[in-house]
Amino acid sequence: MKTFTRSTDIKIEIMPARLPEGRILLFDIETTGLKKETTRIYLIGCGFFDAEGQLTVKQWLTDTPRDERTVMEEFLEFAAGFDVLVHFNGDRFDIPYTEYRASLYDLKFTLDALENVDIYREIKCAKNLLGLERMNQKSVERFMKIRREDEMGGGELIPVYYEYERFHREEAQRLLLLHNFCDVEGMAQLLPSLSYKSLFAGGFAFSDLKDTGSRIEITYTLSENVPYPVSGNISGVRVWADEDTFAIEADIFEGVLARAVPDCKNYYYLPDEDMIIHKDVAQFVSKSRRQKATAKNCVVKKTGRFIRTPLPAPDADFYDPESSEKNVYYIDVTKIMHADKNKFLQYAMDFLLLL
Repeated sequence: MKTFTRSTDIKIEIMPARLPEGRILLFDIETTGLKKETTRIYLIGCGFFDAEGQLTVKQWLTDTPRDERTVMEEFLEFAAGFDVLVHFNGDRFDIPYTEYRASLYDLKFTLDALENVDIYREIKCAKNLLGLERMNQKSVERFMKIRREDEMGGGELIPVYYEYERFHREEAQRLLLLHNFCDVEGMAQLLPSLSYKSLFAGGFAFSDLKDTGSRIEITYTLSENVPYPVSGNISGVRVWADEDTFAIEADIFEGVLARAVPDCKNYYYLPDEDMIIHKDVAQFVSKSRRQKATAKNCVVKKTGRFIRTPLPAPDADFYDPESSEKNVYYIDVTKIMHADKNKFLQYAMDFLLLL
């Protein structure tokens, strides 16, 4: 077994608000395969910060299969001195794999005593907002403009490890350590991305509302700055976030929209007036001028100014009877302008949940 400790140029002076308080340990493993019952850990890397926020990476590398126990024993003992465990998709792989391998050697599994933060789980809700097709660590790093020296994948390094185990060549060792080092270092640089989760957790406050004539602009102040600008478009409504500002911009539709009245059995439709009336009033209208309302014509029509809304609601269920689009709803601009601030927050959350 070999141990390596290396200082980095990464320095984080202010930790993201979504991180629990305490000493943080970044964690990543390299294995000879995905199936924990028939493969093994050959390298464990972790990162930790000093009092000034400077990152140091420590790695344990096995030289032979027998080293797995020693590597895990030393790492788990080291990890016991921390409070928060940070990883990328470790809930699905690194942690259960490590726990299983530790159980084979009757080692005390110290990781479950730490507060757990999976960067992947925290920010996967922002996949579409970030414009990513894949949500693996390297994809998120590219979005965050993080440059890594390593270009190999974990699967590609398995034969490299077996070569190292057999011949102990320095180049093979370098490639193995470099990949793991970049994963740990990359995780540290991804910590600011946790602020994107604050958007989806309602981490913003209403700031301003403007009616420009052609569109409505609603802005919010974020509880945490986002590291890079993001934007998305749902149903013709643009949402974006930049630094400490989150905003929704919706084009105004001017015209006639309809709102369905659910209990059509209690209504009559008047074809000449293109309107419905309640049955209690219909008795005063000639039978030749009225007909039983149907689900199609039992609507209330309104002329006005509207903006799209992602979900139907008691005050936001107008639709365009002339449009072929389905499940597109509108809310009256007048109601938006006079709504309480909590309505704006719910309006924003509805859009984010659809992204």
